Amino acid sequence: MSLPNYGVLIGTFNRFEQEPPNDYGKWFHGFVFVNVNQAVFRCAVDVNKPDGGFQYMVLDLQPSLFTEISALQDGYHELTRDASSGAIDYVRSPIVNQAEGCLAAIYSSIGKILKGKDFLPWRPILWIENTGETALIILNNLVSNATRLYVFGAPFHNTNPIEDGMHDVHMNQGDPPGQFQLLDGIWQDGCVIVEKSGGVLSGYFGKFVTQSLNTDDNGLPI
Repeated sequence: MSLPNYGVLIGTFNRFEQEPPNDYGKWFHGFVFVNVNQAVFRCAVDVNKPDGGFQYMVLDLQPSLFTEISALQDGYHELTRDASSGAIDYVRSPIVNQAEGCLAAIYSSIGKILKGKDFLPWRPILWIENTGETALIILNNLVSNATRLYVFGAPFHNTNPIEDGMHDVHMNQGDPPGQFQLLDGIWQDGCVIVEKSGGVLSGYFGKFVTQSLNTDDNGLPI
């Protein structure tokens, strides 16, 4: 199966909040509030689990690989789950893979230059294990300086209180057998992409440590 709905919410930064560290539900979130056409949407971005077990990375992205999405008007847009719609896939998206590849190439070059030094082997560590409130601080700093926000994930609508927003703002594939695997699929990963002045793009990506980055065409771990 897959997520019931998947898309991107586009707007501008309103404010950032976090759940109380001693009073939250099953997961720990940072809340990014987004201005969209005179309404405010609440986006719940996962940053941790009660037992830790969460990883994140922040990447600089190439705007030329993001034109399908950046050309859209502010609002929520349902996305076709394929490579042509601008949907995000941590394993398959060129905008994610190219950014990772550039970092890996840089680290590899540095490693060759420093070969033989005591602190080798030198290798890129793209996924960072979250400790404490580190991911919250990183996410807050990232979105607070945005001129435009793009939140990928699943939309939600609450009736009491009336509230619209986004959740599943994390990797949505590669889960082990269990309650979440039925939601796995490709081209439906959640993330927060930030546009800064001058058109500079950066992205916050999160995953649970139990999720595999080696998945088949159904988004299931191989």
